[in-house]
Amino acid sequence: MNQAEFLERIYQGIETGMNVLIPKRKTDIVEITESGEIVYMVADTYRKVLSKQELIEVYQHLSEGAIKTSTLRKIVTPSRTCNVSTIRWILWRFDLATEQADRSWLKRW
Repeated sequence: MNQAEFLERIYQGIETGMNVLIPKRKTDIVEITESGEIVYMVADTYRKVLSKQELIEVYQHLSEGAIKTSTLRKIVTPSRTCNVSTIRWILWRFDLATEQADRSWLKRW
């Protein structure tokens, strides 16, 4: 799977109003911008943005092998720590990767 196919699977599957299954917090997709940002609300209060660039970096790491949660934390900016959970949900939801026993994610393509 190349980068364009990876992004296409995400953007074709994600929809406004979709509920992100993140433990303990109600999280909903509220917008997908033309530039590829995925905007979501946590607990109907906190507006968060997952950038297309963050998804590209995740793809680059996965294409080389497994990606650890600690690496995901380095990809997202410190003010966007919720994005780690959202990225993990995207990887699971769109069958792009599976979580391993050591909490790393291994690509499924």
